[in-house]
Amino acid sequence: MNDRTTMQVFAAGFNAWGQLDFSSAPSSPESLATDPQDLSTFTSILKTSTITDLQPLLASTHGENSTVLDITATFVVLAAALLTHRNSGLVLTSDGVQSAGFPSPFSKDGPLTRQLLTHQLAIAGNEKVAVISAPDTVLQYPTLAALEAGSPPEQVFTIPKTSAAAGSTSLSKPSILKVVAYQTGFALLSAGAIDSNSRVYTWGDERYSACLGRQVTGSTPADQPGLVEDLVDLPTGPIRKIAAGGYILLAVTEGNDLYAWGGHPGWSTLIHEISETPMAVDIDGQDIVDCGVGDQHAIALTSNGRLYVTGDNTNGQLGIPRAKKIQSWEEVSLSLREHGTITGVRAGGRTSFILVKSSTP
Repeated sequence: MNDRTTMQVFAAGFNAWGQLDFSSAPSSPESLATDPQDLSTFTSILKTSTITDLQPLLASTHGENSTVLDITATFVVLAAALLTHRNSGLVLTSDGVQSAGFPSPFSKDGPLTRQLLTHQLAIAGNEKVAVISAPDTVLQYPTLAALEAGSPPEQVFTIPKTSAAAGSTSLSKPSILKVVAYQTGFALLSAGAIDSNSRVYTWGDERYSACLGRQVTGSTPADQPGLVEDLVDLPTGPIRKIAAGGYILLAVTEGNDLYAWGGHPGWSTLIHEISETPMAVDIDGQDIVDCGVGDQHAIALTSNGRLYVTGDNTNGQLGIPRAKKIQSWEEVSLSLREHGTITGVRAGGRTSFILVKSSTP
């Protein structure tokens, strides 16, 4: 007899609009449950049999979070603050789309919803929008409203072909795998058609050049996608995962090394010794298999299922009730024996999420 698999999403953090509550869908502020409370410890917000992944969207400067989940046989999407589409969320299940928080202006069956849920579209904190329109092309819009209105993009970017290997004359046409957003820009992960080695490109506001992780020159300006050369030919293999939020970007290699770069001038650093150059991050000597970064916090999952967090905890987003801020990586103690094993982590602007899998006879 086969065991029955159950998946759960646990969340911690900002919940003032009830956006982490998928048991009801308020239609107005007046219809919210009385004084929804932030979740200061990781709490189960969703249980189903078909979740295998979860992905975040960037929180906006409005600071009013939403949650977007896509529950299918393969993945679940969690998000925070959809800019002009604030205080709302979507859940796509085998039975259709459900909502959390205020009803979303997104069409439940519309193409934008699907693009949001599959990382083909990302919204930066400055309201700019990037959309993957072809395997090697990204469109940029000034706002989500401009995209919805059918306005032409303000920028069209084509990712250049790259050499398949050192000394090779063959060129590989890239295939853009995903695009993510931070406060003032974007990062994308692409794979070549010949060598399959992934590459990271960044672009955004030149005033926050540390987030680019690369040099800004006349041929590689800040506001156009440029290759992050320090993430090519790494000791433990190519990048397989990228995450972004606030003014920090993270990347994980095939060999489970974590890299970080970014920062805001004049602000304290979220990760010790972070700079404008991607650097390897050591977390108790652990192999890192997944990560997420919010406005001012980060979360990481190790290969042996240990959970680490760092940064701001004003809304309980670190899942550690006693602290307002943590200056270094700290392990979160979780009692998941009855719930199972953590298989993924993500971060919204002021929220953190973990995906847990369990089996019962």
